[in-house]
Amino acid sequence: MVNFLVTFFLGFLGIHRFMQKKYVTGFIWLFTCGLFGVGWFVDMCIAFSRMVKGRKDEGEKKADTRKANPSEAGQAVQPQERQKGQQEAGQAAQRIQTGQTQPSGQAGDGEKKGFWADVKERAIKNRQEAAIRAAYKKEEEKRKPRIKKIRHTRAFTPEERQTLDMLNMEIIKMDSDYKNKRITDNSGVLRLLFQKKAIESRAEWYETIELPPEVDPDTPIYVDEEGIRNSITGLF
Repeated sequence: MVNFLVTFFLGFLGIHRFMQKKYVTGFIWLFTCGLFGVGWFVDMCIAFSRMVKGRKDEGEKKADTRKANPSEAGQAVQPQERQKGQQEAGQAAQRIQTGQTQPSGQAGDGEKKGFWADVKERAIKNRQEAAIRAAYKKEEEKRKPRIKKIRHTRAFTPEERQTLDMLNMEIIKMDSDYKNKRITDNSGVLRLLFQKKAIESRAEWYETIELPPEVDPDTPIYVDEEGIRNSITGLF
């Protein structure tokens, strides 16, 4: 009854899930207003069905108590019902002694694995496997040769230096004219800058060299998979 009322009035805030110690889904319900109302409605239906089922089970227990106490109910217990109850009790005791689980559909709440618990377990497993793959990839990269580019430059020739000086003077003059509003179009500066960059690129080139790997490629790859799994045990 209490769970249904809390779900009905405060379910859109996820309070009922915080009460059940389902903190991950509780925060999801809190920031999405009960999963946009859909999760809230589903939880209300589940809480209502549990409330009705609980009342029905309570009524059946009271009826069994009245049957087991003839003085209270005013009638004797039927021999067949008593024999059936004894048989069920004996079967339950035998299951406990042999370590067998309860029949399907009769497992306790602690033994049931809910939908969100299953989703959380799969998410944790996926994160663990992704971390292990990343660790293997990192170890493999250490065994590959490293490629590096080295930039080389030479001195400008007298003709190139003279051309660059002229271009710099033209750029300064054109920029000054534009600031003083002698010209209205400053697009010529961009063209001169491209010419200057083309002359400068003639005096430089790059050399590609191959550096040895950090780790000997013949060394076996070792990744502590168990340690990675133990380090990732939760979503947060």
